[in-house]
Amino acid sequence: MGDSAGTTATSSGHLVEVTDGATFSAANAFIANSPDGRVVVSNATINTVNEFKLGHPTGSATLAPTNCVLTLRGNSPKVSAGTYVQLENDSTVEFVVPADGYGAERVPLCAGSTLTIGAGCHLSVDASAYMQNDDVGTGTFTLAKSAGKMTIDVTALEEARSKLPAPKRCSLSVVQTDSGYELVLKLGKPTGLVLMVW
Repeated sequence: MGDSAGTTATSSGHLVEVTDGATFSAANAFIANSPDGRVVVSNATINTVNEFKLGHPTGSATLAPTNCVLTLRGNSPKVSAGTYVQLENDSTVEFVVPADGYGAERVPLCAGSTLTIGAGCHLSVDASAYMQNDDVGTGTFTLAKSAGKMTIDVTALEEARSKLPAPKRCSLSVVQTDSGYELVLKLGKPTGLVLMVW
């Protein structure tokens, strides 16, 4: 399985979990040959020198995995690839935003050169815990970034936008920056009634 720091990087059947501050490091990570494979990163890190691919085909259509899911949850989950992050074959990346949001330097999904969520793949954002937390206000969070290109299937992006908790106050967009591209989530909290008297 590569190298892991800590005792909470485990694999069982079609599930790989990296949790509780663990770091899993490898040259490359391909989640392949496993229909319904699932990778969960919860307050932990997966680092690859080169590529991280979910639903990676192996050259044989009969072995190509489908319905793979990458779940990023907790205050500090991170999957970082030195070159490519790529989702293929009906795979899903799922961001579970914590109740307090992410810190300024916390970006859950990072690619050194190219991040791709391909056609037929899915993008999911669960911000319910944040929206229900009365102790936080409007928040802006970078969910993913790439130092080079970022390609997200339009259907996947629209699907994720349509499921945001308050579509008129929340947004999900790809933004070009000085250092590449970012997938930015804005969560607008309701302000309540405003009464003006004069």
